[in-house]
Amino acid sequence: MVKALVSEFNKSQIQYAVTGAIAASYCGRPRSTTDVDFIVKVNPKNLFGFIRLLQEAGLDSDEKRIKAQFASGYDVVTVQDRSSPYDADFILRPTGLCRENQGPSEGLEHSTRHRKT
Repeated sequence: MVKALVSEFNKSQIQYAVTGAIAASYCGRPRSTTDVDFIVKVNPKNLFGFIRLLQEAGLDSDEKRIKAQFASGYDVVTVQDRSSPYDADFILRPTGLCRENQGPSEGLEHSTRHRKT
């Protein structure tokens, strides 16, 4: 699931960061987990592309639920992998990967980032 998601994000123009236990493990602090966490720049213009990306990566993404959550302002979407018992959590940030008034690395400790230019 992680490999498929990263591959799809890398093909897209959607900015993302891997965070949580996967990122901590990558940075040398191993933690066990049953999910993968991402921070994703999603706004009304690329919401459909984000949903399509989830589908292409093999996740069971409910388009209506994701759109409703996004419209309500609830910024965490959890989707299930179709071929495993694992899931993925996506923290949706409409203006970018960082919260307002934070520098590029604040709030993203132990994460890896990818930006398409």
